Amino acid sequence: MKQIFIIIILALFLPISASAAEDGSVFVVKSAPRTVRLYGFTNPDATMTVVSEVSGKCLEIMADVGDRIARDGLFARIDPTFIQLELEHNRISREQMKNRINYLEKELKRFELLFSRHSTAESQLDKLNQEFDQARFNLKLLENQKKVLTERLDRYLIHVPPGWQVIKRMMEPGEWLNVGQPLARLGNFQSLVVPFALAPDEYRALQQQQTIYLLQEDSQPLKAAIYQVSPDFDPQTRKINLQLVLLDKPGDSRGGIRLELRLDVPEKGVFAVPGSAVIKRYGENLLQKKDGEMIPVVIHNSAGRELRVASPLIKPGDHFLLNPSP
Repeated sequence: MKQIFIIIILALFLPISASAAEDGSVFVVKSAPRTVRLYGFTNPDATMTVVSEVSGKCLEIMADVGDRIARDGLFARIDPTFIQLELEHNRISREQMKNRINYLEKELKRFELLFSRHSTAESQLDKLNQEFDQARFNLKLLENQKKVLTERLDRYLIHVPPGWQVIKRMMEPGEWLNVGQPLARLGNFQSLVVPFALAPDEYRALQQQQTIYLLQEDSQPLKAAIYQVSPDFDPQTRKINLQLVLLDKPGDSRGGIRLELRLDVPEKGVFAVPGSAVIKRYGENLLQKKDGEMIPVVIHNSAGRELRVASPLIKPGDHFLLNPSP
């Protein structure tokens, strides 16, 4: 009985010749990546908060929540009555100053003629010259004031980027608005991005993909591309934050669409082998080399007709029998 037991042990561990296989076909071991599934939600590629640059009563709002801004970019109008009155006052002041300059110019010519005939004092001519110069300076100040007032008047028409959509509105028609008051929040939903946080090996796998696709339930895959990658590293999650931009438009261009990113990440020490190549003997899973040597492996899971196995004794490129004898 003892001799039979020794024979069984020797049969298990002694090399088996290649002729023991059902056929002589072999396969080459290759690394088996693991499939990582990550999920993200669509966001507008840019958002902005609209604030008032002037004070006044809101007369009209051109877009409500969800509306798209028209081509002219006009979002709201603020009552410009007081600024228009200031502009009218400025116009009258400029006409008065022009009238005074014309009068002083004529007086200056008359006094220059009198001075040439020695009929007036030089101090009188200098005083008139001074008044004429000051009047011209005052006109320039009024003209500059007009530019300032005109620029302020433009601020009573609130313009935003055309095509953007209103996410939140924080004012009502008839409401008094103050300088710096937030009026609305807008987003550019014409271009959608999806944020992800990837481990370093996942990020390398993403970079190696020639084409990136994001999957949506019951819809065609959407082509995407790397949009932004944060140069910083999150010490808590140990991941890299990045955004993918959608190159294909989903059915509804809005935020909150759940999309899936699948990455094949290489896993060290894990290999893909045909299921027919694995032998089970006395509770062990084994692969057989061409020279008959048996290599124990640990089976992780199956992927179709292949098994994902792990062993520190195997490296990519090793050859094993495809259909060894049991």
